[in-house]
Amino acid sequence: MTRLLQVWLGIRLYVMCNALYDYISDSITWRAYGKLPFITVGVYIACAIDIIGMAILFEKHKKTGFYLMCAACIGTFVIALCVGASPVNALWPIAITYMLMVKRWNEFS
Repeated sequence: MTRLLQVWLGIRLYVMCNALYDYISDSITWRAYGKLPFITVGVYIACAIDIIGMAILFEKHKKTGFYLMCAACIGTFVIALCVGASPVNALWPIAITYMLMVKRWNEFS
C-alpha cells in the first residue's frame, strides 16, 4: 500500500466518521431529514458501510474493503438521485481510491 493511499484513506476515514456523527446529531435534534426517515436510515447505513470498508482496506489490506466502499458509493448515488442532489459527488471518492490502488492491485488479498 502506497503512502499516498494511506494518507487518503486516513483523511477520508476521519471525514466520514465526522459526517456520520453530524448526520446522527442532526437527526436527533430533528433539524435535518425529519420528513424523510427512510432516506435518513439509508444515509446512516451507507456511511457506516463506507467506514467499515475503509477500515478493512486500511488495516487488513483486503479487496473486500474496496468492494464495501463501492457498495456504499452506489447506495449514496441512489440516495442522491432520490433527493435531487448531485450524484456525481458520490462517485469521485471511489474513483480516487481506485486510481491510488490500481498500480498495486495484486498486493491486496
